[in-house]
Amino acid sequence: MSRRRPSSVRAPVTVKKVSLPVRRQTIAAMNRSSRGVPTILIPLLLSAPLGAAELVVRDLSAGIELLPTGFTYTLTDPTGSRTGQDSFSSGYGAFVGSVWSIAGPGDSSGFLLGGDLTYATYAYTNGGAYTTYGGRLLGGYAYAISDRWTLSAVVDAGAGSGTFNIVGTSAFKNYTANGLYYSYAARLGASFAVNDSLLVDVDAGYRNTQSNLSAGGTDLTLTGTGICAAIGFRYRFSSSPSPLE
Repeated sequence: MSRRRPSSVRAPVTVKKVSLPVRRQTIAAMNRSSRGVPTILIPLLLSAPLGAAELVVRDLSAGIELLPTGFTYTLTDPTGSRTGQDSFSSGYGAFVGSVWSIAGPGDSSGFLLGGDLTYATYAYTNGGAYTTYGGRLLGGYAYAISDRWTLSAVVDAGAGSGTFNIVGTSAFKNYTANGLYYSYAARLGASFAVNDSLLVDVDAGYRNTQSNLSAGGTDLTLTGTGICAAIGFRYRFSSSPSPLE
């Protein structure tokens, strides 16, 4: 008698169907998860200034200037007062000073404050000359467009002493007048950083200078106005950004 081999019993397998909306939600969640980091960075990248650098100015400066040469004058003596126009054949200046920026951490623009000691000499007819010594304060605004280039707009106001010497001829004797001068200007400039410490600086603008001089019972007033320009070098103490506090 043969025995019937028992047949194996298989449990029914139930396949759970996932509805289409659920599958779409799952895939979308996975995609959102994989894109999480870039999504967070996008607002940060958009908020960062493109091409701008942090403004850091802590400089010693020195340079030479081209000064306006035309002037009007008023000469007053016991016989009366005379006015007219004249000009120097040339006008040059030199300066040494410092300039510092006032800007917050990470700011690409900010205010500038500084000052210079100045010297100027103007050549006059027949070997005459007008020479000044003084100082000036400056203030303005600057914008660092990159790590190398910075643009600035400044105004300055200064004062000092001056000596005007006219060489005598057969018609009159030597004339030397001394007194004070006052000067102010508005200038636009740009500086280029050769390296972290050395910068080249250029600017141009409009200057007004008034001098009140006197000698031997005469008073001489000179008022010069016109285009001015300068080129110089700066030494930067530090280019490290301001610390975050």
